[in-house]
Amino acid sequence: MSIATDTLPNIQTVEELIKEYYRTQVTKPEQIDQERVDKVVNFNLASYNLPFINTSAPKAFSSRKDEITYLLSGSNLVKENKLCAYHHEFIREGLQQLLVTHDELLKEGYKTVSSQEHNLFHQLSVNKLIMKKHDCLIEEDIKTIKEQVVSLINELYEIERKEKMDVVKATNWAQNKHSEQQAAYDKAIAELAASEANSLNDMYVNFSQYFDSIESRDYWFFDELKDMCGNASNKDIEEVLTHLNFIPLRKYLADDKQHKLWVKESEAENLDYKSIQYNK
Repeated sequence: MSIATDTLPNIQTVEELIKEYYRTQVTKPEQIDQERVDKVVNFNLASYNLPFINTSAPKAFSSRKDEITYLLSGSNLVKENKLCAYHHEFIREGLQQLLVTHDELLKEGYKTVSSQEHNLFHQLSVNKLIMKKHDCLIEEDIKTIKEQVVSLINELYEIERKEKMDVVKATNWAQNKHSEQQAAYDKAIAELAASEANSLNDMYVNFSQYFDSIESRDYWFFDELKDMCGNASNKDIEEVLTHLNFIPLRKYLADDKQHKLWVKESEAENLDYKSIQYNK
């Protein structure tokens, strides 16, 4: 019995897969992932609106990709760029100068921060001034944050696209894909072979007693075989006939009418069909 090769997984050549890699993997998204943009922006705005500013030194990165990945994580963008809805200033000259600066900023539209707000992070010291920025400045900052997030994501896309252009990466991808396809093909072959073996074994168990009788003749009408094999299904009988090298043909017989019969393949060209009587 033959294995149904049309059901087997396809195996592409490495050359075909390399072409597929550059056609499907090295692409720039037509549209930026808006859900990702909104998520990063919201994280950063939540931090931006707190009366707290990062005072640590800028981080060092081994690559621009690592830096962008870091900036797009959590609220690192506003922290690293020291962006905040509040103005933070350390007045070295002392309290009197702090009061002067406070008055100047009030005139520019800045707002005094209540003790309830700044005590949350214990940011005030004797010479530390924290004031809420003017609404226009806050709007500009928010616009800048949104633009930077979009710009960073687009830059990351481009870096990743260029990385994928690497010949070694393309070759490795193609070879791995080819190996996966080969493994899937081998697995399917093994499963099909096992299925064929089981089917053949079942055939021998259920029909081997009829083999000699069937092979003793050069042709059969299907109804004759159904009578012989009892309750066997049409499919099972057809599989037995195929296994014994019988083929289905439609021929004009002795009654000058076409009838379907199963004929030994080796005798198909030699039989005198006009001498065969159709048995209803």
